[in-house]
Amino acid sequence: MILTCSEPSHPAPSGLEHQVTSQTLRVAARHTDPTTTWLTHVQRRRNANIAAVALANKHARIVWALLAHDRDYTPDYAGTSP
Repeated sequence: MILTCSEPSHPAPSGLEHQVTSQTLRVAARHTDPTTTWLTHVQRRRNANIAAVALANKHARIVWALLAHDRDYTPDYAGTSP
């Protein structure tokens, strides 16, 4: 099956997820933790919508990894590279 732009492979983010991500973008400049520093750099290179999607993607991958490996969230966790 070939997917086109009108046939997304994944459903669009919910309105609430977009609002939370957009709010995070607005307050990111006031924080210095690693995630908001990363987000600030993404915002400088791309527009706000792309940065919001990148942040949502990063959060989704973190949640998936936590569920897949049955772990609790630890902000300073350093994973190992394969």
